[in-house]
Amino acid sequence: MSDPTSPLPQIGSREWDQELRNIGVDRREVDAEVNAVPATTDAESEFDPHELLFATDAEAAAVWVMLHQRFPSYGILMYLRMCWSHGDRAVQDWMVRQFAAMLMHGPAPVADSAAYGLWVDYFESPEASQVFTTLTLQLPQSRWDRLLGAAGPVPWDAKHRDSAPDPR
Repeated sequence: MSDPTSPLPQIGSREWDQELRNIGVDRREVDAEVNAVPATTDAESEFDPHELLFATDAEAAAVWVMLHQRFPSYGILMYLRMCWSHGDRAVQDWMVRQFAAMLMHGPAPVADSAAYGLWVDYFESPEASQVFTTLTLQLPQSRWDRLLGAAGPVPWDAKHRDSAPDPR
């Protein structure tokens, strides 16, 4: 994972649009995909994520992040994990920044489901230490509460790299 290069932009902001361009994604394409979802969903059903088609893993990741902002739930983040599995290092770095932005900027339903998604999809995986450490570098310590709350499965040495030895 790369170290942070700039402050975390709010998802959907102009600064966020620049980060999209850095991974080769056009915000207009993302918005078109996201805006089509409510048009195909009625009040009695949910949209079928399997019907969404994306040009690239980066575009898919951006759409899932924006959908999660509108419809915060782990169900959407589950599909974001697929982008991680297929994406290159730039997409993965971008995704970690999005989780950091979700935890930092909220709102609460977004931050809460992001914390849960981190626990089950990233912190219970081989890259747990790497993702956790990168998130700590991106978030100010004052915002670590949700991160630490979701860090149960993260290995001790990653959570306490500058503190006391493992008491086990």
